Amino acid sequence: MADLTSNRVVLGYETTGFGGDGHLVEIACVSISPEGQVLEEWDTLVNPESGPGPESLHGITPSLLEGAPAFSSVSGDVAARLDGAVPVAHNLSVCMGVLVREFDRLGAYVDPGSGVCTFELCGTSLTAAAQTHGIAAGGDRGALQHARIAAELYRRLAEDSRPVEPAYVALSIGIGPPGAPTKRRDTDTVRSGGLWTIGDQVSWPREHQDESAVYLDCLDRMLDNLEIGSAEQRFLDEAARDLGISLAQRQRLHAAYTQSVKDMIVADRVVTQAQRDRLETVAQALGCEIDLPDITDPAPPG
Repeated sequence: MADLTSNRVVLGYETTGFGGDGHLVEIACVSISPEGQVLEEWDTLVNPESGPGPESLHGITPSLLEGAPAFSSVSGDVAARLDGAVPVAHNLSVCMGVLVREFDRLGAYVDPGSGVCTFELCGTSLTAAAQTHGIAAGGDRGALQHARIAAELYRRLAEDSRPVEPAYVALSIGIGPPGAPTKRRDTDTVRSGGLWTIGDQVSWPREHQDESAVYLDCLDRMLDNLEIGSAEQRFLDEAARDLGISLAQRQRLHAAYTQSVKDMIVADRVVTQAQRDRLETVAQALGCEIDLPDITDPAPPG
């Protein structure tokens, strides 16, 4: 039955990867009451003690991580907010998998409970959902911004009848208590690349697995510069492997994504040369073939 008494903790995160070698580089917790009232916001950059991973995905550079705490230093803060709360996140199973692995490295036990996945509630990316539901998105990047949007989606779309259970965290000796120094981004990094100028947001088609949605989100944000470099390609290859996405699935997702970009371009029945060039660039980067119709004028009124 639904848990109507526990607080909810809405999680946002950025990571270097999704498998056993992946580490958090940013985490945010927005604590809300069962009724949806925001009680607290907490977030920090996290030094993975290696490289930051795909900077084009999350906008976190090595200089931003200077002075950021390791996860071991802030694990007590995360545990204090997660323990006994119902977890909420966009693509919940993937988010909790990343977090559980971080705790597992420290010897802590986490029962993730059964929370609420906001992707299952809305069926698309966070920024597309924010646009659809009129939620102020601010910047496109940043764990705290993602958690804020997911919290508002939860408040608007979640049903009290959904079966949920709180998470449980058993800390091991040596994990720091709450109150460790943290480090925030100075500002949210707003998308401003070539793909973004095609339209407000690619609203890619709904998939029924969190893993596919996570892959599409990575693809969407990496393509903002209209190319996939060698480092980005390696990350996408590793992400697909870690998320259990086969080559055939990837090809279908790439085709569906490219078609979504086309649908967005032709929606207003005006196709500019710049849009045509960008779609060709996206299709080439994804190994897809696609044609645009010769629409150059708006549709007549009515």
